[in-house]
Amino acid sequence: NITVVKGKLAGLDAELTSSFSGLFGEHSAMQGTAELKGLNFKSWTYHLGLPMPEFIDQKALTKGDGTFEWQWDGEKILLKELKMQIDETLLQGTVSYQIGEEPVLAFDLGLDQLNLDTYQAEYKVENQVSAKTTRPGQNNLSNPPQTTQATLSANTVRYLPVGVPIERLRRLKASGQLRIGQLTAWDVNAQTIQVDVLAEQGVLSLAPLDADLYQGQLRSKLTLDVSTEAPEYHWKGRFNAINLQAALATNPDSMILEGLLASRFDLQSKGNTASTLKQHLNGTHSSEITQVKIAGLDINQLLNGTLESQSASTQLEQVYLSGKWQQGIYSAKQFSVQSARFSGNGAGEFDLNQAKIDSQFLLTIEKPTFAL
Repeated sequence: NITVVKGKLAGLDAELTSSFSGLFGEHSAMQGTAELKGLNFKSWTYHLGLPMPEFIDQKALTKGDGTFEWQWDGEKILLKELKMQIDETLLQGTVSYQIGEEPVLAFDLGLDQLNLDTYQAEYKVENQVSAKTTRPGQNNLSNPPQTTQATLSANTVRYLPVGVPIERLRRLKASGQLRIGQLTAWDVNAQTIQVDVLAEQGVLSLAPLDADLYQGQLRSKLTLDVSTEAPEYHWKGRFNAINLQAALATNPDSMILEGLLASRFDLQSKGNTASTLKQHLNGTHSSEITQVKIAGLDINQLLNGTLESQSASTQLEQVYLSGKWQQGIYSAKQFSVQSARFSGNGAGEFDLNQAKIDSQFLLTIEKPTFAL
């Protein structure tokens, strides 16, 4: 039978204070409270000899403070009344983890001000020496036309080091709720995210996987099946009333100045790498954009016989796209544009694996002037 009052452990500028009591030995059962101050995760990882990725932001995982209550029964650890400040993120809630052949995880957590871009790491990939050519009339979006000389360059690849071993996911049984306020990831900003998690027998279900972003909503569910040799993904849902002006504000090269996006999708894929996921992408996708404004000439004014010398834009009433993905190739069955003085319909294919477009678009001039 053990009782500790304000036991303190200090090192590397961090300090842990805990009071607890209970049984210690063959049948352990203890509970208590803890307060953590000044924990530098990077420093502790380095001194413990554990691997740590090279974060782009040098301040990533350098600050940790908080309090929590804990219980341990020899098999399961429970953290409740958890309130932790990790870097700029506030973490609150309850977590329990039971060890064993089939570990069990349960949680009810809330996070606020989470910026995943802070935790991006990077590595460099050397490209092979190759002569790059583009034949006339071919659109290759990944390799724009250039001279036929051999080039050698190093690309910097950024990634989030949050991989979980497949074997561990296959054995994991988990359930819980995750709520995130003010999430930033890959230059995407979301006001709120709500996720219900259920994992059992190698199938991880995130349903619902919902978010409020750019004055609109994402309503979806995602399933990850790791019971097979290659992980299989199924993401189904819709975007409602996404404000494209806000969504594309960080992209100075975007031609879309304004618009409201509504989209439906039902996508499936499998694989362990980005290239295999592209190759096995299948499903359906449709989008409708209304109140669209495209940067450049005002085509409606041009068709009316007027040319603005100032910077202008073309107003589109509606843009609609519908089609299917098959083995990483999107076949657009319907592509239509409607504006005041012109409309258009088209179809085509977009090869995600090779970043190539092959399409046709038929334009109709409506309300033509006498001169036209």
